[in-house]
Amino acid sequence: MTKARTVADISTTAATASSTTTFTNKTVNLTSNTLTGTAAQFNTALSDGDFATLAGTETLTNKTLTSPTLTTPTFTLATTSSTTSGRMSYDSTNKKIQVGDGSNALDYASST
Repeated sequence: MTKARTVADISTTAATASSTTTFTNKTVNLTSNTLTGTAAQFNTALSDGDFATLAGTETLTNKTLTSPTLTTPTFTLATTSSTTSGRMSYDSTNKKIQVGDGSNALDYASST
């Protein structure tokens, strides 16, 4: 004697390769699962900020850089600054930054 069994429609009970499914309260393990996308797509998915990228130009606010290397720095002194205006240079022999026009320069010694 064969019993008839009823199987639920899989399209309403499981995610399939061709279905669009919203998952709630699930976790993705980034060690064993891979997510791919563009920076713009990930930034859209983020709920509290944006990613900074190596190739992009982003403004970072309230961040601390550990051992930064500046390759082409540009410095702008505020118009209300009490320092001497002019050029900036680095004296590698004495390890200090010089700000000024040469005849009236201020020296800032390195703290290390």
